[in-house]
Amino acid sequence: MIRLKHILTEATTNLTLNDLWSGKKLKYGDMQKQENSALRQIQQALINKFPEYAKSEKMSATGYFGPKTATMIGMLWGQKYSDLTTVEIGSKTLEKLGFKRSTAKGNSAAVNIIATTLILEAGGEGAKGMQAIANVLQNRAKARGTTPSKEALRNRQFSMWNKYNDGNESISDVISKAKDHPLWKTAVDYANRISTLTDITGGATHYYNPNKVSPVWGEDSTTWVQHKDIGNHKFGRDTSVSWART
Repeated sequence: MIRLKHILTEATTNLTLNDLWSGKKLKYGDMQKQENSALRQIQQALINKFPEYAKSEKMSATGYFGPKTATMIGMLWGQKYSDLTTVEIGSKTLEKLGFKRSTAKGNSAAVNIIATTLILEAGGEGAKGMQAIANVLQNRAKARGTTPSKEALRNRQFSMWNKYNDGNESISDVISKAKDHPLWKTAVDYANRISTLTDITGGATHYYNPNKVSPVWGEDSTTWVQHKDIGNHKFGRDTSVSWART
């Protein structure tokens, strides 16, 4: 019966997170297949919150609001719905999952720094390449107890900030190089929600382009743990660095 109702009501919707914050709701049967849709972000947050259920049910962020998503919404609120087709997702669910309402009129300094790093490190590799860089920034920040923007500006870690670290450019000088990139808005989006982005690197804290550099800690060393190849980069961990060993 649930599946029949779902077939009759399923529809593609373009609602954004801002729409949900403003009072609109995602309903059972809605679909949002685009990569960074509101529904897929919410599903990933649910998977992160209930990993055992997600694993047992082979749940993934598909952008399809069906019974698994509805059940996890019930788990979030400590309820077991008798009719899953009545489940909706609105601002209260966003709050419960830890999403933050955007109140700033412009990008914060931290967001601009992160977005600039994503563009100048991997803007030519598309959204997936930039997401992988964002994952590394977040993984480093988590390991060191800092923030992604501080990790981006850490001395001699990301070459596109070298002139800033050397005192030859200001932060605004570097940011100005990135703002006209066609993927700037995507980079800003990733920067705003960097802590909830799906980690496609498998927990990597390091990366490099083997066509341009051959770091001593890279794949030919005994301290390198390879995770994935994404775009032009190899992602992994340099275990000679204490915070990257686990």
